[in-house]
Amino acid sequence: MPKVAAFVVSLLLVLAASPAAMAYTAVPGSYDVVGRADLYQGVEYLKLAKPAVPVVAHVAHVLPGALVDLRVVNASDKIPTSSKELETTSSMCRRVRCVVGVDGDFHFQGTPAGGVISAGRMMRSPNPAHPQVTITRDGHLVGGPLDWTGSLTLGDGNRVPLSGVNVSRVTNGLVLYTPAFGSRTPISGNVELVVSAAEGLGTLNRASGLDLKGIRSGAGAIPANGAVLSGDGAAAQQLLSLWGRVAGSTLSPHAEMLVQSPVDAAESIGVEPVVLRDGRRALPWLDPNVVNPRQPHTLVGWNKAGDVYLVAVDGRQSESQGMTMAEAADFLLGLGVSDAVSLDGGGGTVFVAGGSVWNRPSDNNPADPTQYEERGAANALVVVARPGAPLPALSPPPPPKVDPGAPAAPDGSQPTGAGGAPLGSTAGSPAPGGGTAGEAILQPAGLDGATHGGSSNLFMTARDGGSKGSVVTGQEIAAGGDQVRGAVLRAKGDGPRNAIATSIGSASVVAGTVAEAVANEVARVRHGDRLSTGLGLTMVGLVATLVRRRRRNGSFAGSGVT
Repeated sequence: MPKVAAFVVSLLLVLAASPAAMAYTAVPGSYDVVGRADLYQGVEYLKLAKPAVPVVAHVAHVLPGALVDLRVVNASDKIPTSSKELETTSSMCRRVRCVVGVDGDFHFQGTPAGGVISAGRMMRSPNPAHPQVTITRDGHLVGGPLDWTGSLTLGDGNRVPLSGVNVSRVTNGLVLYTPAFGSRTPISGNVELVVSAAEGLGTLNRASGLDLKGIRSGAGAIPANGAVLSGDGAAAQQLLSLWGRVAGSTLSPHAEMLVQSPVDAAESIGVEPVVLRDGRRALPWLDPNVVNPRQPHTLVGWNKAGDVYLVAVDGRQSESQGMTMAEAADFLLGLGVSDAVSLDGGGGTVFVAGGSVWNRPSDNNPADPTQYEERGAANALVVVARPGAPLPALSPPPPPKVDPGAPAAPDGSQPTGAGGAPLGSTAGSPAPGGGTAGEAILQPAGLDGATHGGSSNLFMTARDGGSKGSVVTGQEIAAGGDQVRGAVLRAKGDGPRNAIATSIGSASVVAGTVAEAVANEVARVRHGDRLSTGLGLTMVGLVATLVRRRRRNGSFAGSGVT
């Protein structure tokens, strides 16, 4: 096997054993990385800027295999029904000790536009005609309408269909009101049946027992250990009839409630619109006020490899005009997203890390117009550490600034990661075999065979004759993770897309196959490709090209190229 191919195989095998945090975020064309941080193992933050427009976007990239979960958090842990009941995203994020989060669904005077499922429980039923973003119990994301049904099964086996959960009155329908709605049902002339339950009602796809306790006319209290079934028209008559049978001892007061969906949803909130589906714009986009103007947007994207992206685009300000929905779709595609949805945008767009706002919301503070004002939200979509995993930083440091045109510092200290630790600043540190990591470089004709301290080193350069470069030491290669990432970022080239980066999530590498693919890639790379060309193709650039193309074919679980 040629030396170059052999070294690629060795490097890939080392990287394949590293955690999911090895993957890196692709940067859409014409955008510069002006800030970055590692928020948590497997969660990367990038601040991206496009000076020509101008526009600024904040991206959290959740990598496949990261020990985190996406969760829906509700304002004050309930379904808000007025603007007074909204809560800021930063407050919700602090309350659940989130890694990162963005504002959630659109709302009308406080009430969310779509349905809400949190921790597998339906807290507000979705409108089948309104799109949702849904996270399944196995961690997949789905964008689109969420079908559901509900029913009350009586002791004699008869069923009464459920028309809604914690929504407004439904004509001739039966609505379930749980404590998630608040302390009282909405004002109406409905017939209401009060029930008790040993556990909260509304768990998706699982029947819950309840006992019928009493009947009333009009609004009233919702018991903390139960719920209220509110019937209008024909449904009201059904409630009166069944309670008459219970009171007459011809029907058992015990019943069962079942709320079910063909999607095994763990979390879900409303969206508008679905932006991308299977790598294409999910047209038609119906609301021109959301779609047409350049303005702030909150977006959620994902792909089949398991990458998830939370994005906040600043807008309506001199530093950032924002994006149209078409521009947002192109930006998401540039990140490597295949499917995406839009959450509440405009003045509601906010990006929070550990409870701190990292973007610049567009609403000015009336008391101090130089400062922003964070709007309240009906709910938020957040990333939290899984049970048993280390807790994230409560207040991570502000994201470090990265000057895409500035030369790298001698010790490679630009940029830093979460907690301020330098990424890749191992110059002068002991190599695994002893001694000091040195500067053996990769020549255009192949790998220099020299070693320092028992570890081979690698030199990376930018494409198109970029003058900047960086040493990847043997120690960094052995350490993997952020050490290699730091060295990659030190190799930033002369243009916004010239940095060369590579990573593998939980890939399984077969040496012979990789070596053959490497040889093929050398022959297939054309002048003008995103990385390097001809004999100037560096080793890391070669690996990055290989990983990118292998990823398209489904061979690698998670990878990215900047």
